[in-house]
Amino acid sequence: MAKWLKEEKIEHVLVGGVALNLWGGQVATFDVDIAIPLLMEEEKRDSAVQLLFRKGFRVVEPQELADCKTEDAIAYVRGGGQHLKFLDSIMVDLVFWMEGVDMRNVHKNSHRYRFPSGEGMRVISFEDLMENKKAIVKKYRSAKDMLHLQQLEILLNSTGEKKPVTGEWVQRLRKIRGTVHLVRVRKVKGRQEVRVII
Repeated sequence: MAKWLKEEKIEHVLVGGVALNLWGGQVATFDVDIAIPLLMEEEKRDSAVQLLFRKGFRVVEPQELADCKTEDAIAYVRGGGQHLKFLDSIMVDLVFWMEGVDMRNVHKNSHRYRFPSGEGMRVISFEDLMENKKAIVKKYRSAKDMLHLQQLEILLNSTGEKKPVTGEWVQRLRKIRGTVHLVRVRKVKGRQEVRVII
């Protein structure tokens, strides 16, 4: 998915449950949420929608657009639609607006993450993810988002707590220049070696 969006030069950020898991959370998620800023050029947003149709995906949400044509999906987004959920072998939610997050800065605030496959992707910042979950919980009282917010708060307050990743590396949150980052830490010859993940 990241590769397709990069090839199309579409600015995007991984958000939602998968992003929470990359930050150290442990939540089950059934879709991949990708933020495509609504403020981005109209043709780029259109390209993101067209891309998923070309790859064989079909719209499943909002329900009134289920199995719609490409042009209907594009008209919905141009009319201010907040998200489109697509299904193929995986569920992909293209998110054009997020509660509590300034979409003009979501990409700028995001962090670069490299998957084990070597493919890279931008991931929502810890702070933006936290603000998004707080706003959703305040407005909708969603049980799922309450659980996500609780996990984020635990992660934020658990400085020094170690979580195994692989081998001798441990994964933890660390504040670097005022911003929370996910880092991997290991001891090498009596000193700490730190790698910033996101």
